Amino acid sequence: MPVNFYLSVLQKYLVYNYRQILLSLAITYLSFPYYELEYSPGLDNALPWVFNYFADGHLSQARHTLFPHGTLSFLIHPLPYHNNLIVCILVTFVCSVLLSINLFRIYKFLKPENLVFVTLISLFLHTLLDIKLILICLTLSHLLLFHLSRRKVDLALALFFCVFNLFIKTYGGILCISLIATETAYLLLRKNFKSVVFIILGLILCFFGFWLALYGTFDGVFTFLRGQVELASDNSEGARLFTRNNWFLITICVLGLIAIPFVSKEAPIKHIILLMVLPIFAGWKHAMARADGLHVPGFLNLLLVLTLFIWLIERKNKIRTLLVCATSIAAFMLNMGAGGYLEQRMTSFRPFYLYTLVAKYDKLGKIKNENTQRLIQSKVVLDTFLKLIGRSTVDVYPWNYDIIAANHFNWAPRPVLHSYAAYTVGWMHRMPGTFSR
Repeated sequence: MPVNFYLSVLQKYLVYNYRQILLSLAITYLSFPYYELEYSPGLDNALPWVFNYFADGHLSQARHTLFPHGTLSFLIHPLPYHNNLIVCILVTFVCSVLLSINLFRIYKFLKPENLVFVTLISLFLHTLLDIKLILICLTLSHLLLFHLSRRKVDLALALFFCVFNLFIKTYGGILCISLIATETAYLLLRKNFKSVVFIILGLILCFFGFWLALYGTFDGVFTFLRGQVELASDNSEGARLFTRNNWFLITICVLGLIAIPFVSKEAPIKHIILLMVLPIFAGWKHAMARADGLHVPGFLNLLLVLTLFIWLIERKNKIRTLLVCATSIAAFMLNMGAGGYLEQRMTSFRPFYLYTLVAKYDKLGKIKNENTQRLIQSKVVLDTFLKLIGRSTVDVYPWNYDIIAANHFNWAPRPVLHSYAAYTVGWMHRMPGTFSR
């Protein structure tokens, strides 16, 4: 078809949906994710430098590493490092706006248009989200839109964002894959074999397309896939053996989740509950194994995401369903307080943050870079050692990557970043040349 045809379709869409688009832009502006934009010495504190180093012209090295964070993890922890922060802002902005547009589309399928209500739901939802959760929500929303409209383009976009998340972090990728797997099983039961074939072929094309776009070769792809399976098996994670959980409150939380499809008998509600069963279980398992002030609040965010999506599409028993969801969330939050899991600060509206990132980019970048240099100054080694090492390749053990950054060494990373994850992929020692230096 001629280009003019597509331009005409786009023009009609913009004219017809200009209010939703403008509101989506405003929502993103008011709730843009916060970035630290610096790193420091410590167990995980220097990892942002690693991710941004890979993204800035060293993708070939990232291809040979295995870690719960993927090649595109700089999108979670960007630094004012060449163009990395600019790319992160653009990607996050587009994904965030698209999510709000999807919420408007979902609501319009089910009810008369209510821009104020959807705007409030979307605004509150966005205050909880980083890029990982945005991509999870995009995958979920496109699957819901496919369920409502049967448009293959929504299914294709769900597959795209699923694979995208896998290259950012294993956790987000696994949750998205769980959504896709549940939708596939549902379609198999409905004997919609064409859509099942579409999902399988689409996932393969998206994954290998991402891989080829990032690395320009298919070399290492199967090692990466096996590594992701190993990392997703929980062996890479620390587990707290002694936790302070109130199992009465946790039982109320779980029973509340189970009760939702019985309280609301609407088909879209049941479908979203079905889609979220595996992600909720995976998020619960991950959070409660770690049992700390970072991962447990992450599961709370998943519960809030589920509740907001349910409230968005509920038509008849909105108050009753909301009370059940609120009871479940309240019980979990009380358990968090009892267990001491409230270390992480709550997210909030940031009406001027995106403006600061864009309008004061150079000044902000300079301040953050100076702060970083001050923090890692103690890691600068003596000139004697610098001359001795020269441009030879080096690595650090177990995790002090800030030494590499502070001294501008010629880094040649091991296949597994950080010693605490190395035993997870112990099978790699049997691969010829894997650990050669």
